[in-house]
Amino acid sequence: ALDYAHPYLGRHPEDWPLRFLLASVHIGLGEGQTAYEHLERVVREAPEEPDPHFLFAIVLRDELGNIAEATSHFERYLELAPEGERAGAARESLSRMNVPVPRASRESLEPVTDTGEAIQ
Repeated sequence: ALDYAHPYLGRHPEDWPLRFLLASVHIGLGEGQTAYEHLERVVREAPEEPDPHFLFAIVLRDELGNIAEATSHFERYLELAPEGERAGAARESLSRMNVPVPRASRESLEPVTDTGEAIQ
């Protein structure tokens, strides 16, 4: 897949979904710097897409130890997708990094009893 994708990106550098996929593959291969380079471009070219911000934050935090930048991208993910598939993980990451965590919107929060059970 990499042998096909890299030359294709050379001809179609604007294909950010493919670049995002490639970054994911490079993370799986333990190639954090290469993933970083792809994700840096993806978040610049597709700034309104939440998932690239989340993955970029993971690379920044885990591969490069750049907590400040990771925080910025976790927060951006939550701005774009406060109810997104990875919103809980983004909030947890921010919390573990001792960053104030944005709460989910009120519509997504179910009222609960004092025992923690959801009210129907």
